[in-house]
Amino acid sequence: MRTSANGRLTCAAAVATIGAHDAEAAMATYRYRCETDGPHEVARPIGTAEETLDCPECGAAMPRVFAAPMLALGSASARSLIERTERSRERPDVVSAPPPTSGRRAGPAADPAWSQLPRP
Repeated sequence: MRTSANGRLTCAAAVATIGAHDAEAAMATYRYRCETDGPHEVARPIGTAEETLDCPECGAAMPRVFAAPMLALGSASARSLIERTERSRERPDVVSAPPPTSGRRAGPAADPAWSQLPRP
């Protein structure tokens, strides 16, 4: 395992330490940001991400960046709801009239006690 002069894992070494025995483990993508080279992503087993890694390009310490989870892997109905919510943030749907009725009004719920009441 390669480490930098300050003892932290390098980005390339972090990726290389994932062996075949970890192939069955659930993998997560962790994001790190270098001040000079920008963002880098590293795939690691869940819960094994370090707080900082060394940048593979310049060797500077990269702190871990927290981002939203990958929601695209959710159910279709959840994705649809998220997409509708995102669209309505900038361009909400405008209602010009109430929705049409089916023509039949729903009466009061059928309660057996009501049959004992006098009819008009």
